[in-house]
Amino acid sequence: MNQCMEKLYPQDNLVKQFIDYYWVIDRNNPVVKYGQTIFDFPSLSPELVIGLNGSFTVTYKGTSQVIRDSTVFAFIDDKISIDISSVKQLIVVRFQPFGLAAFMPFASCNVNRLRQFGIVPAQPILASSLTYLEKNLDFSNTLNLVDQLDTWFKKQYQCDKGDFLSDLSDDIDPLMSVQHLSKLTGLSYSTLERRFKHESGLSPKQFLMLNRFRLAVSAMHSTSDIDWFGLAINYGYYDQNHFIKEIKRFSGFTPIELLNIPRMKTYRPKTADEFLL
Repeated sequence: MNQCMEKLYPQDNLVKQFIDYYWVIDRNNPVVKYGQTIFDFPSLSPELVIGLNGSFTVTYKGTSQVIRDSTVFAFIDDKISIDISSVKQLIVVRFQPFGLAAFMPFASCNVNRLRQFGIVPAQPILASSLTYLEKNLDFSNTLNLVDQLDTWFKKQYQCDKGDFLSDLSDDIDPLMSVQHLSKLTGLSYSTLERRFKHESGLSPKQFLMLNRFRLAVSAMHSTSDIDWFGLAINYGYYDQNHFIKEIKRFSGFTPIELLNIPRMKTYRPKTADEFLL
């Protein structure tokens, strides 16, 4: 079945700091043929699904659930598949990869609760105006749609939340250790851990491991001639064996298996931590 999958970008400068893109599915305007299952890896970028017309089925950690309402994918620490064959319309808001800190300026909920449950209803943790927004979304005009979303998020923004990881994100690289991070920030480990858990629900070590995984998988798909040993060393793994184990730990696949998955690089992803089957 054909369906329109379009990636739109925020235009408001404030919203751009926290939101990477709006990913839109609209079967009323089918233009591209894709598979019906989205397969996602662990990611540092939370997602918000809104404007849902229809339903989709999520399979995560051996359990499937049918989702019919706005939903937050707050923290996914294992592979996940999403069947979108029954979706008529929806918008996925992809936040910038700062852990949950990117989502928290717009939400009134404890970050540790979001991380604990992973996939949660959006309505209780966002303003009641979400219902009004969803009823009035203009799928027929992309410029209007982006403006509606930008305006809504700007109104929800709370400037006193989510600053630490947002400011730090550009300085974090795949070779960085917790000790290096502590020196960079001038914070003791206990203070650093408290700040990370407050904004991302992760310890500094967990955050750095997931960030390294995300960057390494993206690098795997940027070249057709992979130097496996060089890739492992460049992204902070001890050796190839360590690299293979870590990739399989987070994705469920070996690096070679990942490269052989059909359409791993697709229209949707900015990085290769998500794809359509």
